[in-house]
Amino acid sequence: MSRHLQCLRKSSLALLAIFLAGAACCSSRGQQAEPRRSNSATAPSFSSHWSFTGKQLLTIHGDAACLWDIDSGIQIRRFQSQGAFVAAVALSPDGKYVVTATARRTGLFTWGDSVRLWEVSTGREVRQFGEQWEGAQELGAKRPGEAAYALLFSPDGKRILTATESVTIWDVKTGRRLFVFPDLHQCTFGSPATLSVNFSPDSKRLVQLANGGSRVIVWNLVQGRQVCVMGEGIFSCTVSFSPDGKTVLTASHEPGLPGTARTWDARTGRLLRVVAGHTGRVFQALYTGDGRKILTASRDGFAKLWDASTGQELRRFQNGGPGPIDRVSLSRDGKRFISKWSLQRSDESTIMPIATLWDTESGREIAQLTNHVEGIVGFAPGDERFMVVKDGSPVALMDGATGKVIRRY
Repeated sequence: MSRHLQCLRKSSLALLAIFLAGAACCSSRGQQAEPRRSNSATAPSFSSHWSFTGKQLLTIHGDAACLWDIDSGIQIRRFQSQGAFVAAVALSPDGKYVVTATARRTGLFTWGDSVRLWEVSTGREVRQFGEQWEGAQELGAKRPGEAAYALLFSPDGKRILTATESVTIWDVKTGRRLFVFPDLHQCTFGSPATLSVNFSPDSKRLVQLANGGSRVIVWNLVQGRQVCVMGEGIFSCTVSFSPDGKTVLTASHEPGLPGTARTWDARTGRLLRVVAGHTGRVFQALYTGDGRKILTASRDGFAKLWDASTGQELRRFQNGGPGPIDRVSLSRDGKRFISKWSLQRSDESTIMPIATLWDTESGREIAQLTNHVEGIVGFAPGDERFMVVKDGSPVALMDGATGKVIRRY
């Protein structure tokens, strides 16, 4: 019965994600077992519904994925799924490939359809992943009917991660299933739910939340072995590597205590520092691009900037009204960030999602973005432009200096 309820919950979450994406775009448990290699040949934040490289934007539009040229606003290519909903998309770091995960809906349930790799220059389908499920269960994979709710390219573009209730790593060039890591935890605190798995900067390791968020595991993707385990008994909501790959950062919470950010040695799993100062649960923690500072988002209505080496609070950013900050997105140079927060009325009957653009160095609010911002797509790698999604509207490209809309897609 418990398994049935878990599947129902996962299916409902996937259905909700597909609905929101279509509306917003284009207008071994408890054991530390090592995963085994697959002999079967058969690819986001970080968002699963939009992918943004700075030059190109990939969005979902019902049963298709749409690729846009950022500067001209012209749709470059459309990748059609032939009847199934597109549940997740990802654009390769070099912009040469698109990967889509599709699903089909039956009543309240959503079932996985396919994961496909497409070539951007020609629009042709290169291959499908996961067509051969024979022997997959012994590798720890879930049944093929589960929809992939998130896709992620490795930083070097050579691997693709698909997330269901487990993590599967695929080789982009050959389509081969390389590894399966069971028991992926998806944090549902904050909004939207967070994909709690990330590649290391060199693409050779993977860090994931497991066991309901109470365990953080680092995996070696070259050998397929477990490197270390950390955070036993401490609930974490997000997890990521530092820019140099030496530490792991978690947004953590212990029952009855305020939330914290924590840094861990990525090789040994040893706790290095506890960054404390919030009075509520910490929904997200991330490093600045140089790895010297940490930005946190909390239920207490504050985003805070910390010195990563000392844990000292450097600056705090407060909402313009009551409500938690559930997500932050930081520019590559660390000079600006966007906080997505929920304005709660006194009777808590109305919750309005709002985003604010901040100057990180001065603490100044640059602009309060349009009301009903459903998602933050992220900043462009090469400049300070960024993308947001407004409820019921196309994705918008905005100016990082003023917060004004440049173009909609």
